[in-house]
Amino acid sequence: MDKWEEVGEIGVDAGMVMIGDPYYTLGDNATHRVKDWGDFCENHYTKEKGGVSVHPFGIAVHSGLGDGTYKVFVKRKDMGTWGVRIAEMRVVFISGRG
Repeated sequence: MDKWEEVGEIGVDAGMVMIGDPYYTLGDNATHRVKDWGDFCENHYTKEKGGVSVHPFGIAVHSGLGDGTYKVFVKRKDMGTWGVRIAEMRVVFISGRG
């Protein structure tokens, strides 16, 4: 546990990555429902500060070098009776290698 484990890659074609609960943006009864990508950008990505946009439903960040694929890592923690859970997640946008 307590080590970063590579779990895959995410593809980026919008120059940003969002982490959030889809319940708030998808579906007819979502509190911050979006109709399409343009609606998301117009209404939900307006509070940007230094490449980070924080909202009640999630956080969106610029993806380092723009479009492409980025490695995703997690750290797991043994929670006893809850079992092993993901404690942290990391997306590497720009590596220290050249």
